[in-house]
Amino acid sequence: MVGARPARWYHAAAGEGAGCVLAKTLHVQGILERGKADHAKADQVRMAQDVAGMFDELRAMADRYAELHADRARLRAELEQARRRWWHRWLKR
Repeated sequence: MVGARPARWYHAAAGEGAGCVLAKTLHVQGILERGKADHAKADQVRMAQDVAGMFDELRAMADRYAELHADRARLRAELEQARRRWWHRWLKR
């Protein structure tokens, strides 16, 4: 039998196994869609972690900026006091 097709093809073509083929196709489509959904969920989780990391870095930078600003204010006050003391000593001579 040259060119003969498998019996399953005839059954699917005749409509007897079409439900089975349809069920398998829908099953494979469901698996693919779940895979896409899982991949999208993993992307969302990764992006959320990246954003959380960026906010942590931003918070650390803001804290560091506040510390530096406080240090600058303290040093400026010390400098003014040191200048005043020197000026007062110079006038007393």
